[in-house]
Amino acid sequence: MAITAGKKSYTKAQTEELLAVLEKNRGLVFSVAYKRLGSYEDAEDVLMQVQEFAFENLPVILRLDEDQQRWLLADIAKKRSVDLYRSNQIRNHEPLESAAQLETPEDDALSVRNAFDRLLQDERDLLMYRFELGLTAEEIARVLGKKKGAVQKGISRAKDALKKALKEEGIDV
Repeated sequence: MAITAGKKSYTKAQTEELLAVLEKNRGLVFSVAYKRLGSYEDAEDVLMQVQEFAFENLPVILRLDEDQQRWLLADIAKKRSVDLYRSNQIRNHEPLESAAQLETPEDDALSVRNAFDRLLQDERDLLMYRFELGLTAEEIARVLGKKKGAVQKGISRAKDALKKALKEEGIDV
């Protein structure tokens, strides 16, 4: 018995083998698409496109070993996700008039800077040591001659103060 996919005809055994490959890699393909698109519906669309690709290229896919099949299907999912993302970007553009109302990254950067400047000097120092220089609480404690617990608590309080200042600047965190 032959099964037809498009203009091509395959045996039932070939079709069942491909269906098994697709089922085995369904989660991988879906997660690759979902990770890139962030939408369940779009990821499902990509999954269907990958399955369609697989049927169109059944002989090639069945000649590959398992690792190659996984790689190929994941690669096709990545490429189809990018294609779908780009097509959505083209369709979902904002009218030019609304662009004037959008805040620019410079506006956000200035707001963040203003919020940071309103912190106490000790709070700014702790955040700079921790996040700008990448020091651990233990390393900061050694630099400042304080206990590690005091530094951890100070960082926590500084982060809370920064969140409050950012909200006052109109930035939700």
